[in-house]
Amino acid sequence: MDISSQSLIYAASQLAWPAASDDAALSALKQHGYTGVELVPAKAFQSWPDATDAHVQAARQRCDAHGLRAVSMQALFFGVNGLHVFQGDDERNNLLAHILRCSKIADH
Repeated sequence: MDISSQSLIYAASQLAWPAASDDAALSALKQHGYTGVELVPAKAFQSWPDATDAHVQAARQRCDAHGLRAVSMQALFFGVNGLHVFQGDDERNNLLAHILRCSKIADH
C-alpha cells in the first residue's frame, strides 16, 4: 500500500497542554506541520456536562482559526458523573444518553 503524506492527518491531543495554553499550542501545531487536533471535551467546551451547540461551534472555530481540523474526541467520560454499566438502569441510561450526545457533537 502506498500512502502519500498528503493523505495523512497529523494530529495531537488536547491532553498534551493546559487548557489556558490552547491558542499557543494550536499555533505551534500548525507551525510544525500538524493538520488536526483531538479535542478533549472537558477542556474544549469549558463545561463538558453542560456543553451547548455554541460551545462545540466555538471549539471548532478555534481550531479552524489556526488552520487545523478537529479530527476526533477523547476522554469522553472524564468529568461526567453517574455513568455506569453495572450499577443500575438509571446509570446505564445516563451512559447511553451521554454516548448519543457525543455522537451528536461529533456530527456537527
